[in-house]
Amino acid sequence: MIPLPDVLLRLLIAHVLGDFLFQPKRWVDERNQKHLRSPSLYFHGMLHGALALVALWDLSWWPVALCIGITHMAIDVLKSYQARSSAKWFVLDQVLHVVVIFVAWSVVAGIALIELFDTLWIDRRALPIVLGILLLSRPVSFFIAVFASR
Repeated sequence: MIPLPDVLLRLLIAHVLGDFLFQPKRWVDERNQKHLRSPSLYFHGMLHGALALVALWDLSWWPVALCIGITHMAIDVLKSYQARSSAKWFVLDQVLHVVVIFVAWSVVAGIALIELFDTLWIDRRALPIVLGILLLSRPVSFFIAVFASR
């Protein structure tokens, strides 16, 4: 079995790959125009499910990967109905995706989510993961804003 902190890290990497590296802009544009009638929405959901399955590295966890793919599609289609894209909707979208990943991680671990957070806090190997998630949650956006402003 993959160590628990590694499972979380792999699922987060799969998410970043699926949302930022493997998703063409035309998929997003099509989803925003056609919503549930967008084939790209379904390709994107299947991609996230497949990436989650690869991250878990165990075919017996296919129901978890399927749930990740389906919830990813549901979150994205809800976002597509917003009149215009904004930072607020982008952040909400990503937070919801990460919440799903944490719940999936809890299911794979077979223990309550709060106990997993205790594990992260105690396990020194997991502390860099916690720091990375915290840094990416808000501080990095401040740095980007400072460097991107005139």
